[in-house]
Amino acid sequence: MLFWICLDTIFFLLYLVGMYCLKKDKDIHLLSIFLMTFLTVITVIREGVWTDYYSYVELFYENTEYLRQEPLFLFSIDVLRSLGFSSQMLFFIYGVVINILFWKAIKYYFPVAKDRLTAVLLFESMFCAWMFTINALRQGMAMAIIFWGYQFIEKHKNKCFYFCVVMATLFHYSVLLALIIPLIYKCKFRKNWLIFFIFLSYVIGTQLDVANDLVVPILEFLADMTGIGSTYVRYALSEKWVSQEGVISSVGMGALATIVLSMVILLLLNMRDERSRFVAKMTALALCIRGLMWFSVPLMRLRYYFELFLIVGVVLIIHRVMDKDRRILASVWILLYVLLHLGSIYVAEKTQTIDFGINLKFIE
Repeated sequence: MLFWICLDTIFFLLYLVGMYCLKKDKDIHLLSIFLMTFLTVITVIREGVWTDYYSYVELFYENTEYLRQEPLFLFSIDVLRSLGFSSQMLFFIYGVVINILFWKAIKYYFPVAKDRLTAVLLFESMFCAWMFTINALRQGMAMAIIFWGYQFIEKHKNKCFYFCVVMATLFHYSVLLALIIPLIYKCKFRKNWLIFFIFLSYVIGTQLDVANDLVVPILEFLADMTGIGSTYVRYALSEKWVSQEGVISSVGMGALATIVLSMVILLLLNMRDERSRFVAKMTALALCIRGLMWFSVPLMRLRYYFELFLIVGVVLIIHRVMDKDRRILASVWILLYVLLHLGSIYVAEKTQTIDFGINLKFIE
């Protein structure tokens, strides 16, 4: 736990330095690069952090002919093994590529240096961003590709976006859900409709019989019809994850805090421009998925492809209050996310491996 406290403290203090001490945009930009580079170094040398780490180590040494994971993931394993690399090189390559893609996305969404610095801190401290990518390697890569690819929707280059979806699907089938985003981008929903959809999803989702009778059959039908993702659906709906008391077990401190903060962002966004409306719709979609899929932890993870826009939403709102009289309010809000990040890690310590180990053995 001490490692995570030190990490978040360093990031937050350097964030304050960049926001209130540095005057030149170039210096603030260099600080953002330093923080992302520092985070990438931590990403690639980690060992044993979170439960999926050793699962990926085991997969790396399995015969890929008998594995059912996505093709590009298996191909990357075959290439690395043929070149004599160890499993740690898998974490190295994925960590570098994922963080580069997120950095490129951050640069696109935040041309202003201070906004970019805020986004980097949020990327590190929000549980739906960097922290999740170092656990779920395959989905983390898909998230990075699709988050970077969302810019093509705003640029009205849907073919490029669909290509990003295809590439991301080769790392994790679940990202196929993102195919609906161009349609959602075009739809014009008022804020009250978004709130109504969120409320409706939680009403439906908390009725377990409705979830089993409606959501599960649709997912199984689509998986069987397309032949894509059937293994993932079976896994997500297995007894290991599906709980009769899911609504209780899934709404922990971190989940409840994310729901509340997402609603705050949704309520504060003015929705006067395309970017704000897009962020509001993505935030609402993530909340709807959380409400409908509470009975399965893997299915709730689908929300991460859209919950990433919380980073954009927070920065948009902070940008509105960043005058001299309210800078303290903005900093307190950012500090709240950092504290929630530490609180989530503290709670996760009971069921997850959070002790930070170092592995520099990249070659067998």
